[in-house]
Amino acid sequence: MSVRNAGREEWIRWYYSVEGRDRRAVFIPTVHIRRNKGSEASIRAALGEKRLKLDFPPEAVRFSGKKEGIRIGNCFFSSKGIVVRLEAWMNGRLVPVMGRLVFSGRRPCCKARGFLDIGGERLSFQEGRACVEKEWGKRLPSWDFRCWCGWAGREENSLSVHVAEGRPGGGRLRCSALLRLDGSVYRLNTGRGARILRFDGRQVLIAQSGLRLHVKTTYGGLWCRFWKRNKLILEYIGTGSVSFASGNM
Repeated sequence: MSVRNAGREEWIRWYYSVEGRDRRAVFIPTVHIRRNKGSEASIRAALGEKRLKLDFPPEAVRFSGKKEGIRIGNCFFSSKGIVVRLEAWMNGRLVPVMGRLVFSGRRPCCKARGFLDIGGERLSFQEGRACVEKEWGKRLPSWDFRCWCGWAGREENSLSVHVAEGRPGGGRLRCSALLRLDGSVYRLNTGRGARILRFDGRQVLIAQSGLRLHVKTTYGGLWCRFWKRNKLILEYIGTGSVSFASGNM
């Protein structure tokens, strides 16, 4: 992606969801390069029960390391970690939000450590889990749905699911899912022939060849089943994260 090519419409977005014990934080930094209109940047965040969205001018955006790192204002985002230094209006007052999170292990589901300070209150993620994903394209979808979870078995297991519009306003859905289960890796996505059999914003059923994945959101967690050649090989009920985000800047 090239920010210098103003004749094209491009976008790049990171998605970070971090959990540690009874705390959760989500950051979604987005840069949208509009045709002949310059760039727009935003940072969306969910910090516990608090929600915020901050907009930034084009000059506040800097890429580094072949687009593997992105700086928006005083914040930095990459696959290895994030640094947050910003101020946001919360409950009628301007609150500083600062912190640093470091990720290790294989994406999208990996381990996290670090902290966030929100108006003087510290959220620690010293033994946390995270979902870290990067996307880019020419047309920003108007919405996307994500869910993920991780748990310990014979090995570290994790599941990440993403559903979004295939084309903005087109009605066609695209999906991707990655399941790591006791050393085996299963990938389901639209490019491999995956089909969405059911999706209503709370549950998704995906089929691909002899694989079938059904995920439902529950209060505070997820319920999921996974079949391989009509044999149920996973049933998980436990904690997990779910988000539904608009792509509009």
